[in-house]
Amino acid sequence: RGGTMSRLDAFVLRLAEKRMAMEREKRLLHGDPVDDETLPHTSSLYGSKAYWDERFEEGCTVGASSERGEVNNEWYAGYDELEPIIERFTRRNHRVLILGCGTSTLGQELAVRGFSRVEAVDYSENAILRMREEQERRLMNYARNPPVRPPPHPFKVDYRIMDVTKMTYPDRSVDCVIDKATLDTMKQLDDDDDDD
Repeated sequence: RGGTMSRLDAFVLRLAEKRMAMEREKRLLHGDPVDDETLPHTSSLYGSKAYWDERFEEGCTVGASSERGEVNNEWYAGYDELEPIIERFTRRNHRVLILGCGTSTLGQELAVRGFSRVEAVDYSENAILRMREEQERRLMNYARNPPVRPPPHPFKVDYRIMDVTKMTYPDRSVDCVIDKATLDTMKQLDDDDDDD
C-alpha cells in the first residue's frame, strides 16, 4: 500500500488519539502527571476490557452475519477457512477450547459439525451473554425446524466468563486450544495494566 492508510486504520487511529486525549484530560482533572513517562505507551483500544464490554453490548453483531446485511464480525477467518487446519489437528471427541471467543460463532460451527465438547471463554461478560443468547435462539430454531440429517452430537457450546491469563482448567485437560486474535490483543495491553 506504500504508506497509505486504509479508511479503517485511519478511523482506529483517530479513536486511539481521542482515547489518549481523554486520558490526558482525566489526569489533568485529578491532578495526576500528564507527561510521556506516565501516560500509557500504547493507544490501542483493543487492550482495554472496557472496550470489549462496550463492543459486545446488547444489539452487537454476532458471528459472520454478512448474509443479514450486517458487517462481518468474524475476526480473521471463520470455520470455512479454518476447517482444513481444525480437521488435521483435532478429532470430534476432543475437548476443544476457544480463547477470547467474543461474538464469534466458531464454537457453534464446530458443534454443528459434530465436535461434542466445545468450550469458549472470554473475559467480557457481555460477549458471553450475547453468545449464550444466540445459542438459545439457534437451539429453539433447531427444535422447531430440525435438519434432515441432524449432527451426531448435541448442538451446544459451553460459554464461560474467564480471563485467559487466569485459567481454571487443570493441566492437560484440553485436547485442542484455538486462538484467532486473543494473543494479538493481549500484546496491546497498556503498560498500566501490568498488574492484571
